[in-house]
Amino acid sequence: MDSRRSDVLVKQFCFYIFPFILFFLFFTSKALPADSKQNLDNVDIYLLTVSDGDALYTRFGHSILRIVDREARKDYSYNWGTFSFDEPGFAFKFFKGVLIYRMDRMSFPAVIRFYRDHEKRSVWQDKVDLTNSQKQILLDRIAWNIKPENVKYLYQYFSNNCSTKIRDYLDEALNGKIREYTATADAGITYRDHVRSHLATIPFVVMGLDIFMNSRIDRKISTWEEMFLPAKMREYLLAIPSFNDAGEPREGSHLLSDSQTLVALPPVQTQGKNNSYIVLALLLMIPCLVVIGSRVSTSNLRFPSEKVRSIILGLTGIAWGGFSGFLGLVMLLSWSFSEHLDLHHNVNLLTFWPIDWLLIPAGWGYLKSFKKLPKKSRFQAFMQYFYLGHLVTCVVLAMIFLTGFVEQDISRVCMFTLVPQLLLYATFFNESKKYGA
Repeated sequence: MDSRRSDVLVKQFCFYIFPFILFFLFFTSKALPADSKQNLDNVDIYLLTVSDGDALYTRFGHSILRIVDREARKDYSYNWGTFSFDEPGFAFKFFKGVLIYRMDRMSFPAVIRFYRDHEKRSVWQDKVDLTNSQKQILLDRIAWNIKPENVKYLYQYFSNNCSTKIRDYLDEALNGKIREYTATADAGITYRDHVRSHLATIPFVVMGLDIFMNSRIDRKISTWEEMFLPAKMREYLLAIPSFNDAGEPREGSHLLSDSQTLVALPPVQTQGKNNSYIVLALLLMIPCLVVIGSRVSTSNLRFPSEKVRSIILGLTGIAWGGFSGFLGLVMLLSWSFSEHLDLHHNVNLLTFWPIDWLLIPAGWGYLKSFKKLPKKSRFQAFMQYFYLGHLVTCVVLAMIFLTGFVEQDISRVCMFTLVPQLLLYATFFNESKKYGA
């Protein structure tokens, strides 16, 4: 090859091929976490655990993975809990069970500022003790996850959230050792117990979820499953040893070490008594007792007039019809259309009917004229069967509860609402014969 042709090839390589190689290396390196370098001795991995917050969506805490490359002076935090209320159709997607979350990367100082200054939540840090080979597996997984085509995932509150993502990735890096240590250990608690506990101070929200959710959340879960809670994941990982590349426990070591409190703030009060069922029971029973008492009044007792009794019946029917009808309709639609399997085949449909909206026109009749419809009207006859049907299903639900026929925990629904509902529908059945409704 002559020297002139050789010079031309060298120039072409310098001006065309070499820049292309640099361009390719630059952008492929961007696909990896900024912390991922060949010298993994200088890479430290930390688990950040954030305490429960005051807002509904923060009540179960949060987990973040922090990766520090001391050599490159990189410090990033990876977060699998990013979503937006402004996303088009957010409420409908949440109902459908197709809510999309995404993995996000932030600088570590920005994370601390956010939880300390904005959300007022405590943050704990624990170093994850991994070998270089285990670190590489984890970093490769994060590199894959942060690519635009992989950054989004289908969120599920118990099995695929900010905490379980980190649990699963660490378990992958450790060749299944976390699952091996926790999958068969009984946590001695159910998902429903955690829902009731963490949402106790948001009374009617926890009551609604307690009614909406079925038997899928009533079995005893393993410690592996309980790690859907960030605080529980930290607790269990602190008790697990670290492992060498052969999968053998390192003597005297723990998977998490060097625990630090990065942000210390007063805890949010999430524990407490839930009085929503008691309030609901009183709102049902008091009007019924007033109406029943007025029918057996004597000369020594003064009870409301016929007009006042009618107003009480009307307001009670409208309020309960809207409330019970809403609960029943949501349960029916969830069973029919939602992909949240925890909302399907709900036994509480026996007492909260989707057609309880019929109590609204019945109640409105009391308010409007006190003698809503002719005594022998079709509506009157239908509503009497309606009330009787409710009385029967209340008894059936009570029998189911007493015999333990189903796995679903309906204890609170039965203990606090069945007697008031029996009283309510018995009162309406009796009054319908007098008022024609």
